[in-house]
Amino acid sequence: MDPVYALQFRYLALLVPAALLLNWPAGAADWSGFYGGVHLGYGAGRDQISEVNGQRRYYADTRGAPVGLQVGWQRQFSQIVAGGEFEGGYLGQSGTVSRGDANGSVASHIRLGAYATLAARLGWAPVNDWLIYGRAGLTLAALDAGTVQQCGPAACSLSPSSSSTGDLAKGVVLGGGVEHRFASRWSGRVEYQYLNFRRELAMPDGTSGPAWNHEIDTHLIKLGVNYRF
Repeated sequence: MDPVYALQFRYLALLVPAALLLNWPAGAADWSGFYGGVHLGYGAGRDQISEVNGQRRYYADTRGAPVGLQVGWQRQFSQIVAGGEFEGGYLGQSGTVSRGDANGSVASHIRLGAYATLAARLGWAPVNDWLIYGRAGLTLAALDAGTVQQCGPAACSLSPSSSSTGDLAKGVVLGGGVEHRFASRWSGRVEYQYLNFRRELAMPDGTSGPAWNHEIDTHLIKLGVNYRF
């Protein structure tokens, strides 16, 4: 199994033990109402860098520590909890890749910075103070990506060029988690998220070289704390 994508299974394996660490006694919870909180975590993923109108393709592994805040509203109907959540912060995902030989080289970098998501949440409260939920929505992130193509020492079969993009990447977010109330208005949660950003074109920077597409998959595991108003 690919080591990057294997991370998501390790993330999921962390959900149960991490949730058990939050198992402090509290009374029965009603999850309805507004809430807000903070989160931090770790992420890993991959950027697929493909040449526009060409055959070349490269992969840059990404790593980083996301941090941010979330606000939301939800309503409980018996054991079903439904609502929506806005999340914003800093993804901090970055990576590089470089390939070449005597004929030339290609080097690419990728950085995902500030981001925001808007997602619907649907959960199930099987026992007092516990909530198991899933989420699905849209996401935006500040993308800084670039590719530099250079001649090699033996020949110049690759035309020197550079391309870059510095724009908002658009995509989708899917995920799920477990939340536990440990005080009358406080709860802790552990959550897995998958973010996919559509292909983002990096245009040539005043050169005649190729343009490149970036398609980014990111897997995040987050620990968070919420306060219910």
